[in-house]
Amino acid sequence: MKTHIMAALAVALAAASTLAGAQQYPNKPVKIIVPYAPGGATDIIARLFAQRLAAQLNQAMVVENRTGGGGNVGTDALAKSAPDGYTIGFCGVSTTIAPAVYKTLPYDVQRDLIGIAGLTSGDNIVMVPASSPARNVLELVALLKSKGTKANYASAAIGGSTHMATEVFQAGPNVRQAGVGRTDGWPG
Repeated sequence: MKTHIMAALAVALAAASTLAGAQQYPNKPVKIIVPYAPGGATDIIARLFAQRLAAQLNQAMVVENRTGGGGNVGTDALAKSAPDGYTIGFCGVSTTIAPAVYKTLPYDVQRDLIGIAGLTSGDNIVMVPASSPARNVLELVALLKSKGTKANYASAAIGGSTHMATEVFQAGPNVRQAGVGRTDGWPG
């Protein structure tokens, strides 16, 4: 993760030095918009990044959580911020998927935003209660099919990684037929 943070820092500094002209950058605090709730993975990574960046630049970094609308409230604030290098955002999967999920958005992902660094990647994990007879995904699918049961799942937001992973999982063999998905025995 250190290499990714340093790469992001280099890109941010290069862009900011062009924007700042003759002034020393940064000469005021930098706002980091996190369009998700405090305490989540994106928020934690943004705060770690802010600490490192503040130490490198000797300037305050202010993390601002702007939640709502599956990340769209904060992403809209980012898209409408001044392009002066003093506002950056920590967006996730939901930002890139939003145009396909929502009929209208107050911003245009392709026109109003540009990604400058990928900082992390993660996995989604299927879990069941310890009392469940299913011990792997194939057993879970068999259990659900045998009982004709519909399963509930938790997701932070429409269009988020857990929502999209569940959609792929539900598509099962249809996804493989389309040439997408895993080939290691998992149903999705």
